[in-house]
Amino acid sequence: MLKIALAGASGTGKSQLAVALSEALKASEQEAVVLVANIAAFQADCARYDLTLLMGLEIGVEQTGESTLTETSSLMREADDHSIRNALTNAGVPYQVIYGSHEERLSQAIDAIGGLLRRAKNPRQISTRGGGKNSAWAWICDKCGDPQCEHLLLTALLTRRSGSG
Repeated sequence: MLKIALAGASGTGKSQLAVALSEALKASEQEAVVLVANIAAFQADCARYDLTLLMGLEIGVEQTGESTLTETSSLMREADDHSIRNALTNAGVPYQVIYGSHEERLSQAIDAIGGLLRRAKNPRQISTRGGGKNSAWAWICDKCGDPQCEHLLLTALLTRRSGSG
């Protein structure tokens, strides 16, 4: 069962997204737990989550329905967002930031979960150096899953260009 954490400053729509995302996953028969993360508690238990989504700040728009923010509340939200990002980074928690309207955020969250599910169904060994902090990151093509295809395409393109010049 997937465990998904939603984090974000106040007024970013994380609670509404948690409800909508839970309903969408249930409708698609995906087993998942979606939680609105309390960052202080989350740092101590971050390994429990398969995916962390951070609600990005929209400039001049509050996700809870008000059309504009006061300058003070905007500064408070920015400070809150900054502290959440720092907490996640300091805890070594990878996260994905999502932006947009409620529907756009839901779509982005579903896409992120879909990618996680695809990787879980088809795990690949992408690093040959043991997977530590110093291991090389290997790109895998989204279309075919072949980690070599980008290199092969670029090499073929450069070969054609050098042969025609």
